[in-house]
Amino acid sequence: MKPVKQPWMKFYPADWRSEPTLRLCSIAARGLWAEMMCVMHDAEPYGSLLVNGKRIDKKQLSGLAGITEKDCTALLIELEGNGVFSRDDDGTIYSRRMRRDHAKAIKDKENGRGGGNPRLKGGVNPQDKGVDKAQKPEARTSEARASGASASDPRSRLFRDGLAKLASLTGKGPDACRSFVGKCLKAAGDDAVTVLGLIEDAERNQVVDPSGWIAARLKGPDHGKPKSPVIQAADNLIAKLAEFDGPARDLDDIRGDARQDPPRLLSHG
Repeated sequence: MKPVKQPWMKFYPADWRSEPTLRLCSIAARGLWAEMMCVMHDAEPYGSLLVNGKRIDKKQLSGLAGITEKDCTALLIELEGNGVFSRDDDGTIYSRRMRRDHAKAIKDKENGRGGGNPRLKGGVNPQDKGVDKAQKPEARTSEARASGASASDPRSRLFRDGLAKLASLTGKGPDACRSFVGKCLKAAGDDAVTVLGLIEDAERNQVVDPSGWIAARLKGPDHGKPKSPVIQAADNLIAKLAEFDGPARDLDDIRGDARQDPPRLLSHG
Protein backbone atom coordinates (compact mmCIF):
# COMPACT_ATOMS: atom_id res chain seq x y z
CA MET A 1 0.00 0.00 0.00
CA LYS A 2 1.19 3.50 -0.74
CA PRO A 3 -0.19 6.84 0.37
CA VAL A 4 -1.95 9.05 -2.16
CA LYS A 5 0.66 11.14 -3.93
CA GLN A 6 0.71 14.69 -2.62
CA PRO A 7 1.33 17.78 -4.78
CA TRP A 8 3.78 18.89 -2.10
CA MET A 9 6.66 17.32 -0.20
CA LYS A 10 8.11 17.94 3.21
CA PHE A 11 10.97 20.41 3.23
CA TYR A 12 12.77 21.69 6.33
CA PRO A 13 14.82 24.84 5.52
CA ALA A 14 16.94 24.46 8.69
CA ASP A 15 17.88 20.89 7.75
CA TRP A 16 18.66 21.91 4.18
CA ARG A 17 20.96 24.73 5.30
CA SER A 18 22.73 22.72 8.02
CA GLU A 19 23.18 19.39 6.20
CA PRO A 20 27.00 18.90 6.02
CA THR A 21 26.98 17.11 2.65
CA LEU A 22 25.07 19.97 1.04
CA ARG A 23 27.12 22.66 2.78
CA LEU A 24 30.18 21.27 1.03
CA CYS A 25 28.56 21.77 -2.38
CA SER A 26 28.40 24.91 -4.50
CA ILE A 27 25.16 26.82 -4.89
CA ALA A 28 24.90 25.50 -8.45
CA ALA A 29 25.15 21.89 -7.27
CA ARG A 30 22.53 22.53 -4.60
CA GLY A 31 20.26 24.03 -7.23
CA LEU A 32 20.57 20.93 -9.40
CA TRP A 33 19.82 18.73 -6.39
CA ALA A 34 16.62 20.71 -5.76
CA GLU A 35 15.59 20.06 -9.38
CA MET A 36 16.38 16.37 -8.98
CA MET A 37 14.27 16.20 -5.81
CA CYS A 38 11.29 17.56 -7.73
CA VAL A 39 11.73 14.82 -10.35
CA MET A 40 12.11 12.16 -7.64
CA HIS A 41 8.93 13.37 -5.91
CA ASP A 42 6.91 12.34 -8.97
CA ALA A 43 8.79 9.08 -9.50
CA GLU A 44 7.79 5.51 -8.74
CA PRO A 45 9.39 4.17 -6.63
CA TYR A 46 9.35 7.40 -4.67
CA GLY A 47 12.67 9.18 -4.19
CA SER A 48 14.28 7.65 -7.29
CA LEU A 49 15.56 9.68 -10.24
CA LEU A 50 13.18 8.13 -12.76
CA VAL A 51 10.75 9.47 -15.35
CA ASN A 52 7.89 7.13 -16.28
CA GLY A 53 9.73 4.36 -14.45
CA LYS A 54 12.89 4.74 -16.56
CA ARG A 55 16.29 6.11 -15.66
CA ILE A 56 17.28 9.36 -17.32
CA ASP A 57 20.75 10.13 -18.61
CA LYS A 58 22.79 13.29 -18.14
CA LYS A 59 21.54 14.80 -21.38
CA GLN A 60 17.91 14.37 -20.33
CA LEU A 61 18.59 15.65 -16.81
CA SER A 62 20.39 18.71 -18.16
CA GLY A 63 17.36 19.43 -20.33
CA LEU A 64 15.01 19.16 -17.37
CA ALA A 65 17.25 21.43 -15.28
CA GLY A 66 17.86 23.92 -18.09
CA ILE A 67 21.67 23.67 -18.03
CA THR A 68 24.32 22.35 -20.40
CA GLU A 69 25.23 18.68 -20.37
CA LYS A 70 28.81 19.61 -19.47
CA ASP A 71 27.69 21.59 -16.43
CA CYS A 72 25.27 18.85 -15.45
CA THR A 73 28.05 16.25 -15.50
CA ALA A 74 30.34 18.40 -13.34
CA LEU A 75 27.60 19.14 -10.80
CA LEU A 76 26.57 15.48 -10.54
CA ILE A 77 30.20 14.57 -9.80
CA GLU A 78 30.27 17.26 -7.11
CA LEU A 79 27.03 16.04 -5.52
CA GLU A 80 28.04 12.39 -5.56
CA GLY A 81 31.56 13.15 -4.37
CA ASN A 82 30.16 14.87 -1.28
CA GLY A 83 27.75 12.01 -0.57
CA VAL A 84 24.53 13.93 -1.26
CA PHE A 85 22.80 11.02 -3.01
CA SER A 86 23.12 7.24 -3.27
CA ARG A 87 22.65 4.72 -6.08
CA ASP A 88 20.82 1.42 -6.35
CA ASP A 89 22.67 -1.64 -7.66
CA ASP A 90 21.56 -0.77 -11.20
CA GLY A 91 22.97 2.75 -10.86
CA THR A 92 19.68 4.56 -10.25
CA ILE A 93 20.18 7.74 -8.24
CA TYR A 94 17.97 8.14 -5.18
CA SER A 95 17.49 10.36 -2.14
CA ARG A 96 17.99 8.57 1.18
CA ARG A 97 15.91 11.12 3.09
CA MET A 98 12.98 10.97 0.66
CA ARG A 99 12.87 7.18 0.82
CA ARG A 100 12.96 7.20 4.63
CA ASP A 101 10.15 9.76 4.82
CA HIS A 102 8.09 7.79 2.30
CA ALA A 103 8.50 4.51 4.20
CA LYS A 104 7.44 6.25 7.42
CA ALA A 105 4.39 7.77 5.71
CA ILE A 106 3.27 4.31 4.58
CA LYS A 107 3.72 2.91 8.09
CA ASP A 108 1.84 5.81 9.65
CA LYS A 109 -0.98 5.37 7.17
CA GLU A 110 -1.31 1.68 7.99
CA ASN A 111 -1.36 2.45 11.72
CA GLY A 112 -3.88 5.22 11.17
CA ARG A 113 -6.35 2.89 9.45
CA GLY A 114 -6.23 0.67 12.53
CA GLY A 115 -6.76 3.57 14.90
CA GLY A 116 -3.11 4.12 15.80
CA ASN A 117 0.11 2.28 16.53
CA PRO A 118 -0.86 -1.25 17.69
CA ARG A 119 2.33 -1.50 19.74
CA LEU A 120 1.19 1.25 22.11
CA LYS A 121 0.05 0.20 25.58
CA GLY A 122 -3.71 -0.30 25.79
CA GLY A 123 -4.14 -1.30 22.16
CA VAL A 124 -5.04 0.89 19.23
CA ASN A 125 -6.34 4.42 19.58
CA PRO A 126 -10.05 5.04 18.91
CA GLN A 127 -10.98 6.59 15.60
CA ASP A 128 -12.75 9.93 15.39
CA LYS A 129 -16.16 9.31 13.78
CA GLY A 130 -14.72 6.52 11.67
CA VAL A 131 -12.24 8.85 9.95
CA ASP A 132 -8.51 8.79 10.45
CA LYS A 133 -7.22 11.88 12.16
CA ALA A 134 -4.88 14.04 10.15
CA GLN A 135 -1.31 13.29 11.07
CA LYS A 136 1.02 15.99 12.19
CA PRO A 137 4.45 16.18 10.52
CA GLU A 138 6.91 14.14 12.51
CA ALA A 139 9.32 15.97 14.76
CA ARG A 140 12.71 16.51 13.22
CA THR A 141 15.69 14.93 14.93
CA SER A 142 19.00 16.29 13.70
CA GLU A 143 22.34 14.92 14.80
CA ALA A 144 22.81 17.95 17.02
CA ARG A 145 19.47 17.51 18.78
CA ALA A 146 19.99 13.77 19.11
CA SER A 147 23.11 14.49 21.13
CA GLY A 148 21.25 17.02 23.30
CA ALA A 149 22.84 20.04 21.68
CA SER A 150 21.08 23.06 20.19
CA ALA A 151 21.78 24.56 16.79
CA SER A 152 23.79 27.35 18.45
CA ASP A 153 25.89 24.95 20.53
CA PRO A 154 29.65 25.39 19.79
CA ARG A 155 30.07 21.71 18.95
CA SER A 156 27.13 21.81 16.54
CA ARG A 157 28.53 24.96 14.91
CA LEU A 158 31.92 23.27 14.61
CA PHE A 159 30.50 20.25 12.78
CA ARG A 160 28.22 22.45 10.67
CA ASP A 161 29.99 25.71 9.83
CA GLY A 162 33.52 24.61 10.78
CA LEU A 163 33.47 21.51 8.56
CA ALA A 164 32.19 23.54 5.62
CA LYS A 165 34.90 26.18 6.08
CA LEU A 166 37.61 23.53 6.47
CA ALA A 167 36.49 21.71 3.32
CA SER A 168 36.56 24.99 1.40
CA LEU A 169 40.04 25.84 2.71
CA THR A 170 41.65 22.43 2.16
CA GLY A 171 39.67 21.01 -0.74
CA LYS A 172 39.34 17.71 1.17
CA GLY A 173 36.24 15.53 1.39
CA PRO A 174 33.80 15.40 4.33
CA ASP A 175 35.24 12.21 5.84
CA ALA A 176 38.79 13.60 5.88
CA CYS A 177 37.59 16.89 7.38
CA ARG A 178 35.58 15.15 10.10
CA SER A 179 38.58 13.00 10.97
CA PHE A 180 40.84 16.06 11.21
CA VAL A 181 38.32 17.94 13.38
CA GLY A 182 38.07 14.91 15.67
CA LYS A 183 41.85 14.91 16.16
CA CYS A 184 41.80 18.65 16.80
CA LEU A 185 39.12 18.25 19.46
CA LYS A 186 41.22 15.58 21.17
CA ALA A 187 44.29 17.84 21.12
CA ALA A 188 42.25 20.79 22.43
CA GLY A 189 40.72 18.83 25.31
CA ASP A 190 37.32 18.65 23.55
CA ASP A 191 37.19 22.45 23.40
CA ALA A 192 34.98 23.06 20.33
CA VAL A 193 35.22 26.85 20.70
CA THR A 194 39.01 26.73 20.33
CA VAL A 195 38.95 24.47 17.27
CA LEU A 196 36.24 26.51 15.55
CA GLY A 197 38.14 29.70 16.34
CA LEU A 198 41.31 28.33 14.73
CA ILE A 199 39.42 27.30 11.59
CA GLU A 200 37.88 30.77 11.34
CA ASP A 201 41.30 32.39 11.92
CA ALA A 202 42.81 30.24 9.15
CA GLU A 203 40.04 31.36 6.80
CA ARG A 204 40.33 35.02 7.78
CA ASN A 205 44.13 35.04 7.40
CA GLN A 206 44.03 33.00 4.17
CA VAL A 207 46.57 30.50 5.51
CA VAL A 208 48.34 28.51 2.78
CA ASP A 209 48.40 25.23 4.75
CA PRO A 210 45.34 25.42 7.03
CA SER A 211 45.66 21.88 8.44
CA GLY A 212 49.32 22.31 9.38
CA TRP A 213 48.70 25.80 10.74
CA ILE A 214 45.87 24.63 12.98
CA ALA A 215 47.72 21.51 14.14
CA ALA A 216 50.82 23.56 15.03
CA ARG A 217 48.81 25.86 17.27
CA LEU A 218 47.14 22.98 19.02
CA LYS A 219 50.57 21.65 20.05
CA GLY A 220 51.38 24.84 21.96
CA PRO A 221 51.14 25.29 25.76
CA ASP A 222 47.91 27.28 25.38
CA HIS A 223 46.13 24.27 23.81
CA GLY A 224 45.72 26.04 20.54
CA LYS A 225 43.75 29.03 21.82
CA PRO A 226 43.89 31.85 19.26
CA LYS A 227 46.17 34.75 20.12
CA SER A 228 44.72 38.14 20.82
CA PRO A 229 44.84 40.61 17.88
CA VAL A 230 47.47 42.69 19.70
CA ILE A 231 49.82 39.71 20.29
CA GLN A 232 49.29 38.47 16.74
CA ALA A 233 50.09 41.92 15.32
CA ALA A 234 53.23 42.10 17.48
CA ASP A 235 54.36 38.66 16.30
CA ASN A 236 53.83 39.67 12.68
CA LEU A 237 55.89 42.84 13.18
CA ILE A 238 58.71 40.97 14.94
CA ALA A 239 58.83 38.35 12.19
CA LYS A 240 58.92 41.10 9.56
CA LEU A 241 61.81 42.89 11.29
CA ALA A 242 63.71 39.64 11.73
CA GLU A 243 63.72 39.08 7.97
CA PHE A 244 66.25 41.93 7.64
CA ASP A 245 68.76 39.98 9.76
CA GLY A 246 68.61 36.67 7.93
CA PRO A 247 66.43 33.52 7.97
CA ALA A 248 63.26 33.72 10.05
CA ARG A 249 63.43 32.05 13.47
CA ASP A 250 60.89 30.78 15.97
CA LEU A 251 58.83 33.68 17.31
CA ASP A 252 59.44 32.71 20.95
CA ASP A 253 63.21 32.85 20.36
CA ILE A 254 62.87 36.22 18.64
CA ARG A 255 60.80 37.55 21.52
CA GLY A 256 63.44 36.31 23.94
CA ASP A 257 66.16 38.13 22.02
CA ALA A 258 64.02 41.25 21.91
CA ARG A 259 63.80 41.32 25.70
CA GLN A 260 67.58 41.45 26.01
CA ASP A 261 68.91 43.37 23.05
CA PRO A 262 66.99 45.30 20.40
CA PRO A 263 67.00 43.45 17.03
CA ARG A 264 69.50 44.67 14.45
CA LEU A 265 67.67 45.95 11.40
CA LEU A 266 70.76 45.97 9.18
CA SER A 267 74.02 44.10 9.21
CA HIS A 268 76.97 46.18 10.40
CA GLY A 269 79.41 43.85 8.63
